[in-house]
Amino acid sequence: MRIVSISAELHVFDARVNYEEPLRFAVNFDDGSLIRLARMGDGEGVIIDRLPLEEPMNFEECGRTATFDVTERLDETLRNSEIHELLAIRSPSSKLIGLALARDGGERFCIWMDGGDEFHWGPESVLANWTWAPGGDGKIGSSIQV
Repeated sequence: MRIVSISAELHVFDARVNYEEPLRFAVNFDDGSLIRLARMGDGEGVIIDRLPLEEPMNFEECGRTATFDVTERLDETLRNSEIHELLAIRSPSSKLIGLALARDGGERFCIWMDGGDEFHWGPESVLANWTWAPGGDGKIGSSIQV
C-alpha cells in the first residue's frame, strides 16, 4: 500500500485552523482504501477502523470543523511511502493507543495518544523518546488487521 495522503479533521475558529489538535486522522492509500484513527471516549485510547472522516460541521459562533491534507505537516517523506505493515502501539495495560506505519526504506511513522485527549505523531525515534504522562508508555507491538 502506498500513502496518497493523510487527512485530518480539524477545528477552525475565527478563520484559524488548529493544526496542533487534530480530532481524527485518515491515512489514504493508492488502492482507494483508508484507515481512520479516532479518539476513544475515555481520551486515552484510539479506535482504528476503515470509516471515513466525519462530515464538516458548523458550530456557528464556536467555529466549524473541516478536513485538511496534513501529509507534509506531519512528515515531508510520507507521501508516496510504501507501507508494508500496520503495527499497534499499546499502553502498559495493552490498550490500543496508536498506530505505527512500517514503510520501506524509512523509519516507522507513528500516531498515538498519551492521555489528555490529544494526538501526537512523529517517527519512531520521537515515540521512543516521548515524555509520557504518569503511568503512560507506548510500545510498538504486533501487526494489526483493520
